[in-house]
Amino acid sequence: MNLLKLFSLATSLLLFSQMAFAIQPAPKECPSLSKIKQGDFRTFLLGHSEKLDESMYQIYQINNFDTPQTWLFLTLAPGQTPAQAISFTITRLDTLNTPNPRLRHGVWECGYDDDTGAITIADDKGGFVAPSPEQAMSLLK
Repeated sequence: MNLLKLFSLATSLLLFSQMAFAIQPAPKECPSLSKIKQGDFRTFLLGHSEKLDESMYQIYQINNFDTPQTWLFLTLAPGQTPAQAISFTITRLDTLNTPNPRLRHGVWECGYDDDTGAITIADDKGGFVAPSPEQAMSLLK
């Protein structure tokens, strides 16, 4: 699963590598799960398993989630369609807890779930800037 997380995060970084947001104060709290659930989820197909007859999707959104910062939310979810993967993600968010933000390698991280890689990230200035490949690797450890 770590390889899938790495591929997922690397793909996201490529997708968002041109995005940068205004610098804001460092976060005092992580985005709440209830605010994440209300957001506009996007999907990216990672691959399909014939054996399981399911696809694996990366679910993501960029939002401030009613905080001063702009965050990137990322997770992985199975499903036969993007809508099923989003529904799976919303249901799973009900089982997680909101952590405190922590600074790791210049990126603010809120790790909601180690098994699926459900995280939100913002840069060390409180805005979202795609982390470098080195930062991305360290987030997965």
